[in-house]
Amino acid sequence: MFGGLTAALLFHVTSPLATLGRPLYSVKTNFISSLLIDTPFTFEIELLHEDSRHSKVTGRIVQNDEVVVVQHSCFGVAIASSASLVNPPQQTPQLPSFELLPKLHATAADRPTDNNASYTQQVDFAIAKTPQPNTTQDVSHNHGWMKLKASPVRTTGAHLICLIDAWPKDVSTEVNTRNAGTIMMWNLEFPAANHEDLGTQWFAYQSDIRKMAGGYAHVEANIWNEDNHLVAISRQSVDLAS
Repeated sequence: MFGGLTAALLFHVTSPLATLGRPLYSVKTNFISSLLIDTPFTFEIELLHEDSRHSKVTGRIVQNDEVVVVQHSCFGVAIASSASLVNPPQQTPQLPSFELLPKLHATAADRPTDNNASYTQQVDFAIAKTPQPNTTQDVSHNHGWMKLKASPVRTTGAHLICLIDAWPKDVSTEVNTRNAGTIMMWNLEFPAANHEDLGTQWFAYQSDIRKMAGGYAHVEANIWNEDNHLVAISRQSVDLAS
């Protein structure tokens, strides 16, 4: 199963353990092995800690008596504080408007052997800059826009998790091959995400490979909404050999 969908599914199950209305600050997901679609699996969820400000929850997906995914989420309530610093990353370079960029609409016909095609069919992409296989160009950057094709009845953090990981992997994390590798760890931070406003707006996406060597890659991405407000910070550790 697609990593983003797996993470979103586990978050959907664990998030109700937190006090209703608390903003989501972070989600960390470790993928131990692949979740098989056609094999039964179970959830193990737990509220680790809760006080007047924080809710910390964890969850695991177990399949064939083995843990395949582990996730920790943190929710928090903002308080008045004399310590304040606003220094969000800026789009560098500034992305062209999504209205001016070529659109990519994934279909099953485009990727007939990809079991995740139906997942990416739910998202529209506007490509600004991507590394291309078998070229000598700079391959460390991957920029563009993305949005859900249809607005959910009620948007949640799970929808945003799905959207962030929907970017086509065969043009983002691997070089000179169409194999995108396997995500081992995915850390998401939400500085000021308003999930209720997700809808079908476009989100700017800038992904940069921080290091790639020895069969592994460390990839960081920033996600902004149409008003150029930083919505999420994504960091992934990727096994390129699998």
